[in-house]
Amino acid sequence: MNEHKFSVLAIGTNTGATASEAAVTGKHHFVTCVSGHTDKDSIIQVLDGTTVVWENKFDITLEGTSFHFPELCIPCTGGAKADAKLSSSTTDCAITINGYTIP
Repeated sequence: MNEHKFSVLAIGTNTGATASEAAVTGKHHFVTCVSGHTDKDSIIQVLDGTTVVWENKFDITLEGTSFHFPELCIPCTGGAKADAKLSSSTTDCAITINGYTIP
């Protein structure tokens, strides 16, 4: 199998952050992990192009400021980009999307 692994980090401030793996014609992305930190309650999403395919509400009062969702296997439509989006922050946040791409 001709697999390409990816890991993309995005740093944000008060508007959140989005980490993106660019679309590749004729190939499929699979998201395997989303991680990062934030200083405000937020929604964390994985998007397949513009469609939300996974979502989690993150509450810093209950869960602290760091998040880590390992062992995911979220397929994206062939030829679509893969995004991990952190919806909000007060001043400091980051999000990383990890996965692989196959034909």
